[in-house]
Amino acid sequence: MKCLSVRSPLSYLIIEGGKDVENRTWNTDYRGKILIHSSGRDCDDIYDSFLTKPLLEEIYSFIKSKEIIDFNSTSKEYQKLARLLKKSDEYIQKNKECYFKAGYIIGEVNLIDIIKDSKSKWAIKDNFHWILDNPVLYEKPIKAKGKLGLFEVNI
Repeated sequence: MKCLSVRSPLSYLIIEGGKDVENRTWNTDYRGKILIHSSGRDCDDIYDSFLTKPLLEEIYSFIKSKEIIDFNSTSKEYQKLARLLKKSDEYIQKNKECYFKAGYIIGEVNLIDIIKDSKSKWAIKDNFHWILDNPVLYEKPIKAKGKLGLFEVNI
């Protein structure tokens, strides 16, 4: 099957949080089911440099709904996220397991089209917008090494 590595937590937003567009600098002729591999490091790969405040708020809301991330942690990315969102009074319980696991195939989606002019709030200008539909979260993630590009895996 075809697989695409996406940085955590954006990989989880594709599978569970309504992220309907994946931005890429390259195109493919492939259409159909793709596996989503969560890449990066566990828990702390939020980069606000390419995310707008509404998207950060959606990520925050998603994280908060899981009630598992401690924004009092030493993670600079989460501290910055909390400051940006001015949610200092809404920190999540301490000492919970990390939800955003990296290094796993976490689910699948259908790649239905690739365009350059998506109106989705997830679309980044001057990128190819991979239009995604029908996300499915796997009950048991599959340990896997990610790769660049759209790659083949046997599961």
